[in-house]
Amino acid sequence: MASLREHILKFLIGTGAPPDYAVQAARIEQEVGMSRDEMRAVHMQILTEGLVAERARMGHIGLSERGQFVARQLVDPSPPDED
Repeated sequence: MASLREHILKFLIGTGAPPDYAVQAARIEQEVGMSRDEMRAVHMQILTEGLVAERARMGHIGLSERGQFVARQLVDPSPPDED
């Protein structure tokens, strides 16, 4: 489940449209190769963690501010430069 969670977060931050990087759930299922049940399970997990917006718009899944932060850390885990 953890690897699916990571994959979905990276997919949303890389593919979705700002401001919340929303993507249609059906598109995620198709492009990531997940079943609908797997998608629902991962979505419920990341929803419980507060990483996705609670209000899914017409079948879209979007990242919360916290979710965007976590997804960016997964994509680029290097700490930000401090001047």
